[in-house]
Amino acid sequence: MTKKTKNEVFAEHLDEWLSAKDSRKQRGEIATHMVFITKCHPKSVARTFRRLQLRNPAQEERQGRSPYYDKDVELALRDLWEVSDRSCGENIHPMISAYITVLVRDALWHHSDVATNKLRRSQ
Repeated sequence: MTKKTKNEVFAEHLDEWLSAKDSRKQRGEIATHMVFITKCHPKSVARTFRRLQLRNPAQEERQGRSPYYDKDVELALRDLWEVSDRSCGENIHPMISAYITVLVRDALWHHSDVATNKLRRSQ
């Protein structure tokens, strides 16, 4: 079960959890049910409901850093990987600039300047 699916299941049961505020027995039954469904630890059930309750629905949830390399850079790196006879990352990394220089010289490099600069800066 993915995190998104778990959050959807918890969101479905949030109103029931909030309406059982004064009943420990009812909240215990809900927690047991949620543990059975989501296979999470019993202590995390209350925290997850609390996190969902305090979440701002107007704000988009973003996790992790924003991606630096886009699809153009990935395609350029794949071409470099093919030129290097599919060598591993440890071997291709120090040679990226040299490969790009040779491919540009021979007019075989058909990628944007942005992708080229990002690959050259990775060293």
